[in-house]
Amino acid sequence: MYYKFLGTTGDDVLVYQNGEPSFLYTTEIEESFKFPPHFTDVANLSATRRLKLLGKTWDIGLVEAILTPLSTLFRRKVSIVS
Repeated sequence: MYYKFLGTTGDDVLVYQNGEPSFLYTTEIEESFKFPPHFTDVANLSATRRLKLLGKTWDIGLVEAILTPLSTLFRRKVSIVS
C-alpha cells in the first residue's frame, strides 16, 4: 500500500525518485515520523485510516523545538505582550 501525494500529474507530487514522480509507502511515512515500520498496522486499519492517523501525529523533535523556547519564556515570566 502506498500514498500518492495530492495528485497524479507530477506537478504536485512531493517525492521524486530518479527525476520521476514517486510514491511513499505507509511504512516510509511511519519511519519519517520516527515510528517503527508497520507501527500503525493494527486493528485491521485500512491504508487510508493508517495515513489519516499518521497525518495527526507530531514528531517529538518538532514538539521539542517548539516548546523549548516557550518554556524559557514562561520560566522567566517574561511578558510577550507589548
